[in-house]
Amino acid sequence: VDAARVFKTLVVLGETGKGKPMLVMVPGSAELDLKALGAQPAAAEKRLRMATQREAEKITGLLVGGISPLSLLQKGLQVFIDSSALALDSLYVSGGQRGVNLHLATADLIKVTGAIPVAVSRPGGG
Repeated sequence: VDAARVFKTLVVLGETGKGKPMLVMVPGSAELDLKALGAQPAAAEKRLRMATQREAEKITGLLVGGISPLSLLQKGLQVFIDSSALALDSLYVSGGQRGVNLHLATADLIKVTGAIPVAVSRPGGG
């Protein structure tokens, strides 16, 4: 499967630590642009940072590499998805365990998670 169709779920925190953690889904072939995310009106803070592995696992209760937005629906986290997903009829996201991905319709993922589409990725990643 093309890496641009496999969306990784990243945990992002505000630098002040006062806002809620955010989940951001971006293509596996891309990197998250924290400045672009911070510029979004829906983002809690302008200055953001990636959660450490330890922080991400503590916040989500899932191992890094298996963080699924579908497993965290009741956590009240703000969820974003890179707007490149809107060009795809379907994509893959983590199923909540390392090595397990779910294939689903993009519109269904956005509807179920309440993800806000935003342009927050740049080439790179992997």
